[in-house]
Order: sequence, then C-alpha cells, then structure tokens
Amino acid sequence: LAKTYSSPTLGEIFNPARDCSDIVDQLPEAEDGFYWFVLPKSTKHKIWCDVHTDGGGFALVGMKDSPVSWTVPSNSTPVDPQGPPHWSSDLGDVKVLDFRVQFSTDKGFEGTKADWFYRLNPQRKFGNLFSVNNGCPYLQAGIGNISFVKDLSTQSVLTNNFKCSKFGQHVHHMLGWGKMNYCLRHQCKNGYAVLDAIKFRYDNFGSYSYSAVSSFSGMNHNSTAFVGCDNGKCCACFGPKGGRQNYCGPKCTAINGGTVMKSAFVWFWVRTRMAERLWKRCMEFVVKNSAGKLEKHFIDPQTGTAQKGSCSGKLKSVLNEGTLTVSDKESFEKIPDVPGLLSYRKDDKQLYVNQGSNWQALSTEQELQQLKKQIQSQETKIQKQEKKIHSQEKKSQAQKNKTIIQEKKIENQESKIQSQEKKIQDQENKAIILEKKIQSQENMTQKLEKENQDIVKLIDRLHLPTTCSALLIKHPSTPSGLYHLNPQVYCDMTSKNGVGVTVIGHDSESRTFVKGYESPGSYKRKIKYHVSMEQILAIMKQSKNCEQFIKYECYGSVFRFSSVGSYLGWWVSRQGSQMKYWGGAAVNSGKCACGMTNSCAGGGKCNCDKNDKAWREDSGYLTDKNTLPVTELRFGDTGAPSYEKGYYTLGKLRCWG
Repeated sequence: LAKTYSSPTLGEIFNPARDCSDIVDQLPEAEDGFYWFVLPKSTKHKIWCDVHTDGGGFALVGMKDSPVSWTVPSNSTPVDPQGPPHWSSDLGDVKVLDFRVQFSTDKGFEGTKADWFYRLNPQRKFGNLFSVNNGCPYLQAGIGNISFVKDLSTQSVLTNNFKCSKFGQHVHHMLGWGKMNYCLRHQCKNGYAVLDAIKFRYDNFGSYSYSAVSSFSGMNHNSTAFVGCDNGKCCACFGPKGGRQNYCGPKCTAINGGTVMKSAFVWFWVRTRMAERLWKRCMEFVVKNSAGKLEKHFIDPQTGTAQKGSCSGKLKSVLNEGTLTVSDKESFEKIPDVPGLLSYRKDDKQLYVNQGSNWQALSTEQELQQLKKQIQSQETKIQKQEKKIHSQEKKSQAQKNKTIIQEKKIENQESKIQSQEKKIQDQENKAIILEKKIQSQENMTQKLEKENQDIVKLIDRLHLPTTCSALLIKHPSTPSGLYHLNPQVYCDMTSKNGVGVTVIGHDSESRTFVKGYESPGSYKRKIKYHVSMEQILAIMKQSKNCEQFIKYECYGSVFRFSSVGSYLGWWVSRQGSQMKYWGGAAVNSGKCACGMTNSCAGGGKCNCDKNDKAWREDSGYLTDKNTLPVTELRFGDTGAPSYEKGYYTLGKLRCWG
C-alpha cells in the first residue's frame, strides 16, 4: 500500500508563512503563538503572532521587563512574551506598516494599561524604524512620518495629526537612535546605549509615546501615554481608558491625573500589512433598538448590509477587528454607528472612521499631500522657533551660570560677614567679660581705697610718724627694718649716730657695665624708685638731710665737666636738669670729689678726665635736697677706641633728721 502524506500546516517549519497576517488570512482558527516564517533573505525564523488584536497580524519583535530602554540586548533568539527581555536582531529587513507598543503591570497581557500602534507612512524596514528630522523636530530623532495613532484598548483612532514619537536627541548616526536601528539588524549584547568595548553608557534617553493633542511626544514633551526614559528618568505612564489629554510630563512626571509606574512589562509588535481576511469575514456587533434593548447584528460580507442575528461558522468575527469594505454609499449608510469602526468605500476610494454619531472621512491622497506641505511648513516654523528657543535657552543658561557665580560670591560674602559678625560678637562677649572684670576691679579698687582711707584715718588718729627719724624719736627702741610710714620704707636706726635714716631703694642699685656708646650722653638709664616721687618729696621735706652715693669707674672714658656744652657724662636731677658735677663735689662746681682737693689724676677736675688706659674712679655723695634724687644717668666716650669702657653704681636715697 502506498503511504499517504498530508501537507504541513502553514506556519510549521516545513511550510513557513510570509508574515503573521498570512497566518490570519489562511488559518481561520489560528490562535496566538509561535509560527515559522521565511524572512526577506530566505532565512527561516520562529515568531510569536497575535492573530486577534485589531484583526491580527502582529509579530512580537521585542520584550522588556522594565521601562528602562538602554539595557535591552538584541539577538537572534525568538522573542517570547514571557521570556527574557530582548529585541529580535533578525527582522531588520521586514517592512513595517504598523508599529505597536503595549505595556502591563504584570508579566501577562491581562494587566495591560496602554496599547497603541503607529500607522507608518511610508512603510519602512524594521531596521530603519528610527530616523532624524523625518516628521520629528530639528535634530531630534524618533519614530516619525506617522499617519495616525490607534488606541487598541478602545479600538479608536485617536489622532491623524501626530507626527513623531521622540526617541532621543540626534548626536551621531551610530549613536542613540542610529545604534538602535543597528541593534534591530545586529546582535547588541549590552543594549543600544552601551559602547561594548569599554562598557560605557553614553545615552539616558529612549522612549515610546504618543499624544492625542499635539504633533510630538516624548523627550521634553508631554504625552498621552509613555514608556521608556527621558533625561535618565525611566517609567511607564498612562491616563484613564479612552482619555484624550496629555497625562505624562517630561522626566516621568504625571499631569492631568495621569499615573506613573516605575516598573512595567513592555511588548513591541510590528504588522507588515492588514490581514485581508477581515474584509471577507462577517462582522458582529450589538446595538440598542428603539425600546432600549440590546440586539445582536452582523454585517453581511456579500452585501455589506446590517442584519439582525449572529455570524455563524467560519464567518464569525469580533467587533472592530479591522476595516469593513462596502461597495457604495447606499451600503455605507446602512452601517450602524459603532465608535472606532473603520470602513472603506470602493466607489469613492476613501477610508472612514465612525465617531459615534457620524462618519469622518480620513484625508485623500491629495489632501494628505497638501496637509503634508502645511505640516512641513509648520515644522519649519517650529524648527526656527526651537532654534530661537535653543539660543534663548543658551543665553538663559549663561545668565543662570552668571547668577549662580554671583550667588556663590554673595554666599561667600555673606559667609565672611557672618564670620566677621561672629568675631564681633565674640569680641563683644569678651568686652562684656572684660567690662565685668574691670567693674569687679573697680569695685575692688574702691574697696581698697576705702580701706586705705580707713587706714589713713587710723594713722591720723594714731599720729604715726612719716620718717624714720620721727619714728625713732617717738619710739627710741625701734630697731632697723621695714615700716609702713606711708609709704613702706626701710629704716636704718644705727647709722648717722642713730638718728633714724629713711632708706629709699630703686631699680639700678647694682654695678652696671657701660660699653659701645661714644656720643655724649648716648648711654641712658632712667631710675625708677620703689616709692612715688610725691612720697619721696614728702619724706625729704620732713628731713633735714638727704644724700645719695654715686660712682663711676672709667677706663679711657671721661666726664669733661669743664667743657661747656660738651659734657660726655652727667646725672639728671628730679627736675630733669643736666647736672655738671659729681658726687663729693660742690653743687654746679664742674668737678668731682678729687677736684675739690686738687688731688685728681693728671691735675684735672676728675680722675676719669685723665683719659688713659688705666682703671680710675670718681665717687662720692650728692647732698643737695633741691635736686635729689637722681632720676637718670648719662654716659658717653665708651665706643672708640675699642678699649674705652666704664662701670657706674648708684646708691639708695637716704634722708634723716
């Protein structure tokens, strides 16, 4: 017996179809799933087909499990609706009539939130899906040259004025949109926005969207629905079902009550042509009769007329799956009003869309050309305006940068001012603390002054003596020592025959070396006493006698009291006068002690005036109460020759009697 072989079913590997519409046309009972196809380059490939939505014929070409667009790879593995995210890299030469975008809140189609397709005019190869300027604004790329957008969730044509779904900005034909086209023809394991050699991502755009109210959407524009990334912000965004406003703003913001999701599953479909079977099959729908009850009707595919009842058998179809073709106006007018229904009249060769209560004719070819010219003119104006806006934005950015710099300067200045104010505040706080200390000190001073006044009063009451001589007279047995006689002084009770000598010290009592001062009086030593000058004068006034020992040891250093106006050394009185005599000599005698007895070395008036290389000395007591005490010592002639030098000694002031 001869074996009988049945022909392979269309879509199997040994009988591949041309496209998904071929499956719809020839397999009336076909279901969604994988089918085999022969591609334009005669290669076979397995593709998932949607054979029901909008009349069927959609091939699944891409899938991703998040709104992020730049990380989706492309390869030759068939795209599975539930499989790993990727684009097909084998369908680049397939011509596309409709490009469809669908996204859902879950991995199944049941959670679909937005589902639409762009009708492309002219058709283009899938690998040329994206372009720059073709329907898109100047130097911006995306899916352009769109005839209309259809919302598949409501089966309604939303707009025929939409021109471009912006994908991103134009940088280079092999970056961004250009690389995306490349990945639809070649394998890109890291996605379109990654330079594989260095693993560097250079793009943060990549979106799919449409607007029911404006010509552009995506990338810095509002959208009715959006999925992808804009300026690095990635999301899926949609509005209420059937909504005809913009619900999605730039950078994944919601407007007009739209919803933004950070996670979503996305499927991408292409349709190469409308399935012809839709024009041959019966179409079924439900309308209300005059009594308000729902009645089922169908369109007879032979006559194009509406009749009560249901489609049966192989003619059964679903409402709004495609385009209803009628022969003439009479048949056309019998079609009931079903929003979103498409009908083609053979007599006037026009395509109509039902808007609920009337039919709207879509533009004729001539009108489309005219409209295209108008759109191009408008786009040219828009491009010029965008250039102006771009220029203005640059100026604005430059001004903004200047403002930022100025603000930084102001901030720095404010910071400096704040720092200065803090310093001032700290200084004020310190001043307050200091004032408190001063006030406390003043209070203490006032207290001490009061105590001192009390002591003075007590002294006055006790009639304490003001000099050591007076103290010794009042208390003959008083020993030598320190006594508070206003001021406190040392009392020498043994010298001067025990009369009681008041001794007042100072800060220059030690033997002091003088060297290196050549000019007259260039060496200066002011004398500071341990009590005030007023107190000294009071003591001297109460005393009969006062004396102060003074000595100068010289080595080649002279006084020259005899040289008028050119003294080299002298002492200064309490009145500040230059005194031209030395201890042991008469007041203003111009001599030293030896000069009074004509016993000076070399026969001069002072031993030091010998001016030789030998140590000599002039010393004695100053006793003139009218000029004492010594307030300053002045010496010179100790600089050149180098051997010149001297020592001086000034004793305490002593008063008695």
